[in-house]
Amino acid sequence: MGIDRLFETEIREQRAGVAVYLRDAADRLEAGELEFHDDEETVVLDVPEQVTLEVTVEQDDDAPDAGDVRRVRFELHLEKTA
Repeated sequence: MGIDRLFETEIREQRAGVAVYLRDAADRLEAGELEFHDDEETVVLDVPEQVTLEVTVEQDDDAPDAGDVRRVRFELHLEKTA
């Protein structure tokens, strides 16, 4: 079996608006439940007590304006425990 994508969205917003979104996600993470929604769907995930956070910072040197495109990715691994 492969990976099923449950939800995906892209938000273009001012820095302050993105910070609000991330703070809300952090509060929900701490409370033990993450919720993601848009106009079409909602996905709710229970968060175990122990999670793994992976942080990646990338720079796209092949972009037309090399060095101008940077990505920061925060990836949470929510493994279910027995």
